[in-house]
Amino acid sequence: TIGRYFYAPAYDPIRRVKVDDVKVVRTGAVENLVNSFTIIGDVAGVTATNCEAVGGLGGMVMHWGVDQIGTYGDAITTRTFHPNDITVENFKVSDTVQGWAVFISACYNVTVNGLTVDNVELAVSLQAGDVGNTYSVAAEKDLVNTGIHVDGVHGTVVNPTTAQTSAITVRGSGNYNG
Repeated sequence: TIGRYFYAPAYDPIRRVKVDDVKVVRTGAVENLVNSFTIIGDVAGVTATNCEAVGGLGGMVMHWGVDQIGTYGDAITTRTFHPNDITVENFKVSDTVQGWAVFISACYNVTVNGLTVDNVELAVSLQAGDVGNTYSVAAEKDLVNTGIHVDGVHGTVVNPTTAQTSAITVRGSGNYNG
């Protein structure tokens, strides 16, 4: 995991991370599985090249993070942070439990080039995020869900057992203030 979901008022952002030639194999009971690769919150400048995910809930998740006051359920969101400037090249994903290879939620400037899938239900899912850009910091407000490029997706997508109907999905608007 690169980054985190919950942020304190003062923290150090994560910048310029390179991940090369990493293979993650996840097996075991479904309730014990997690995503193979996670990029979350205030993270920028990540390059992942020639990596592979086998099993697990999903291959790679890129997801926004939050600064909240209070406890879960009663928390007040004060601001959100969105992974950006991410490049994923030559990524292989197979046999995921949740059925997706790459899940992108409320990020920006993301390139996925060369995705090979086998026995997954969904190759790429682009989601607006639960709150889109509602609580984005000012510098990111108009950037959330922009600059997303996907090229070179190949492989076998199995018949979905969930509500997913396509190999690549885009859902939501992501701009809740405009």
